[in-house]
Order: sequence, then C-alpha cells, then structure tokens
Amino acid sequence: MAEVSFATLPCGNGFKIGVVTLDAQARLNALNESMVVAMYSQLCSWRDDADIAVVWLQGAGEKAFCAGGDVKGLQQLIVQLGPQQALSQVQGFFENEYRLDYLLHKFPKPVLVWGHGVVMGGGLGLLVGGSHRIVTENARLAMPEITIGLYPDVGGTYFLPRMPGKTGLFAGLTGAVFGTDDALFLGLADYCLPASSAETVLSSLQAQPWSMDRHINHELLNQLISSAVVESGISLVTGDFRRHAASLESHMQASSMAELYHDLMDWQPDDPWLVKALATLRMGSPLSAHLIFEQFQRGQKMELAQAFQTELIMSLQCALHQDFREGVRALLVDKDRQPKWQFASVVEVPEHIVSEHFLSPWPEGRNPLLDLIDPSFEEAP
Repeated sequence: MAEVSFATLPCGNGFKIGVVTLDAQARLNALNESMVVAMYSQLCSWRDDADIAVVWLQGAGEKAFCAGGDVKGLQQLIVQLGPQQALSQVQGFFENEYRLDYLLHKFPKPVLVWGHGVVMGGGLGLLVGGSHRIVTENARLAMPEITIGLYPDVGGTYFLPRMPGKTGLFAGLTGAVFGTDDALFLGLADYCLPASSAETVLSSLQAQPWSMDRHINHELLNQLISSAVVESGISLVTGDFRRHAASLESHMQASSMAELYHDLMDWQPDDPWLVKALATLRMGSPLSAHLIFEQFQRGQKMELAQAFQTELIMSLQCALHQDFREGVRALLVDKDRQPKWQFASVVEVPEHIVSEHFLSPWPEGRNPLLDLIDPSFEEAP
C-alpha cells in the first residue's frame, strides 16, 4: 500500500479539490524520501492544472497528521555506510523535503492543511507551509529535535524567530509539546475545528463556486472555514506558551547560549509543563542547544529561501557529526534514552564546532537549493 495517496474530488462547477493523504500509520505518518518526492511531483502537477482549485493535505488514522521525518532510516544509513559515504543519500532526503516545504509556502493556490493528533518536526513544517492551517482540538505539536542531536529544521530557521518574543527559541531548546490554543497564539495555525468535522468541511469545499482567480478562492476558503469555526462552537483551554509568555521572556534575555542555559537551569518553576520542558533541555544535546541558539539569531534576518539553504548545510553537518546518530540511537533504535553526547554540557561546546555546522560541506561551495529563488513561484495572498 502506498504511504501517500492522491485523489481529486469534483466540485459543482467543474473545478476539483486535490487531496493528499499521508498514510504510514505504523510510524505516525512520518515522512520518508519516497513520500516527499511523490508529494512534490503531484503538487507541481496540480499547480499547473487549471482544474485544481484547492489542495487538501491530511494524515490517515486518528493518531497523527505527521510525526516528522523518518530520521531512524537516515541514522541507520549513516551507521551502515559511514557519515561521509552516506552524505549524498542524506542530502537527497533533506533537499527533497525542503523543496517540498518551500513549494507549499509558495503554492499559488489555497492549500488547506488538516493538523490533527501528532504534528511534530517535519509534520509541523508541512503545517506551517499551508495557506489555511487548521489544527483540531486534539493536536499535539512540538519541534523536539534537540532530543536526537538535530535542530528544528523544515523552515524552523524562518518561523521560530517570528513567533512572539522568545517563544520560538524556547520551543526549539526544550522540544516543549503544546496544544491547539498555543498553535494559534504562536502563529503556527490559523483556525481550530473539531477533528470529527473533517469530512463535513471537505464536502463543503466541493460545493463552493471556485473560479480561476486565486485571490477570490483564498477569500472564499477564509469565509468557509470561519463560518465552520463559528458553527462548531469550539472552545479551547488557554495554552502553556500563552500563559507563560511573560515569564519566558524575562528568563531568556541572555546574549549567549552558555549564559542562557545557566539562567534557565537556575529557574525553579512549579508548573509541570515548564519543569518538563527544562528537563528536556538538560537531557538534550548540548551541541544542538548551541545550534538552535545560533539558528534563532541568524534566522531573524533571513528570507524563507535563505533559511532552507542554511538548513541544508546544517543538516548535512549534523549527519557528519556524532550527536545526530547517537541521539537517534538512544531514543528510537536502542531506546535506552541514555545518549552519549559529544560534549558533556553546554558550557563545554567550543565555538568553532558550532561554526562548522554553518560551513558548506560541498567542495565547490555551491548550495543545491540556490534555485529556490524561482520567478515561476507566485506569492500566495
């Protein structure tokens, strides 16, 4: 059975809805390269198909939209072949994933992403790329890459610094899990609807008078979803990020990762969510903490394409260094949860090691994603 499927649904006036369904339920719809390549190809086809008015992206099953990328497969590849020998195949995965994410961000037609259940890592990258981002009342979101010796990629370099205050930096450093209200507060989603309403909303899309004008179609979709939200009467519990935004801001003013780590470890909150988040930082990769801090600083001045170009460099450098494969081993392969990080603490990470992760791994120095600045892409309104 295909791990991603595509369908078109007819609308009353001759237009169609393109439906993408992630269907790798055994691994919570985590993305592998074949899924990414298939999605990119189909979306390019629908982009150029005048009959397709709207794209709907969803995950199969009740548990997850998408739990991220298949990092376990990448780790096993690196272990089997060796870091340098596996680099071209590792690059293939990340390059294709980032091209897909960029395509979603720049897609010239409405893209509705239905984010239910687990929406983490690469799944969050898909969600934020949509023009109409819906999360359900059972959504659980996070960027937990610090636990596997990686960093929040899939556009995190761009969207984390654009979250309120220092919430994006805290989310990256702690892998904190948050819910629907916070997804709205942090600007990662636009609407909340009940998980049970997916089929009703999709049927409503088929009844709309779509046109060739993408601006009209975007506004039509806005109105449809807004009406559905009002009709649902859904109410949300105030999220943890929203409740603690002021405290986070006051505790995250340090100008270096070492100072910030010291300040956060000195903090003794009594809220269980904050305690768990700080414990994840404490147990996570010290090198990843530095990469996330540096990523956050640099990302504030980057455009989206630059962010993905930087992330391709960082991801390949992580593949060449040991923390990524060790972190995945400890969490997902052996599951002993006792990673042996390259450095014992945040204060021991040398600056030159951090800088290495932002240096081009290609001898000729040309980034394969430089072509993301493509005039054929039109900004979605």
